[in-house]
Amino acid sequence: MQPSQPATKRNTLKTVALIGAFSCLVMLTLFTWIGLVVLLDRLGYAVSVAQVGVWLLATIVALVMWPLTVRGMYRYQWNYRNHPLHEPLPRLGSTPLPEVPPIAMALPQRAMRVVVLLLGALSLILLCGSQNVIVSVNSFLDRFSSRSSSFMALLQLVAFVLMSALLVLVLWWTDRKLQGMKPDTHQYQSARLQQSWYASAVIAWVMCLLFGQIISIVILSKL
Repeated sequence: MQPSQPATKRNTLKTVALIGAFSCLVMLTLFTWIGLVVLLDRLGYAVSVAQVGVWLLATIVALVMWPLTVRGMYRYQWNYRNHPLHEPLPRLGSTPLPEVPPIAMALPQRAMRVVVLLLGALSLILLCGSQNVIVSVNSFLDRFSSRSSSFMALLQLVAFVLMSALLVLVLWWTDRKLQGMKPDTHQYQSARLQQSWYASAVIAWVMCLLFGQIISIVILSKL
């Protein structure tokens, strides 16, 4: 069945809007980068252009990319768990997925999510913005890799091992809350959604960390 003309037009407008928003973000980032370099130079701080760019990138990853990735992964996780087995789930990002149904959360649960988001953002800024951390990671990977392809493969392997270890801890912690609950109760469904959110937060954090490390290494090595 061919998509209707209004739907096609709506998708086209969304694509144009996304491209426009991305272009504006790139331009704003460049202007901010240049402005910070000029400002720090006038204030007398001896900070390289590359280091300013790395800190700016780490801030964007922590404050923009991290919460958006958590939201996207959470929606994908929920749809994956509730998708019919005989129908293939669309690729991540290929088509809009239904929103996760809202659930009633107690104040400690909401506070815990806020704490996770804040700690995740702070750790991303430190791990992706600190030159000492980036140089240490780069030196470690260089020691055990011979070419650029093996460097990237090793970096992805380290990210996969880190994500797997964090997921095991999160699933073990959340599964304890599910034990003894009846599957048809509201408490069970709420706990399942909480489990999906924390698992999504782990995956999103590792993805953002991997992206931030790669771009930071490129900036420091090329500028």
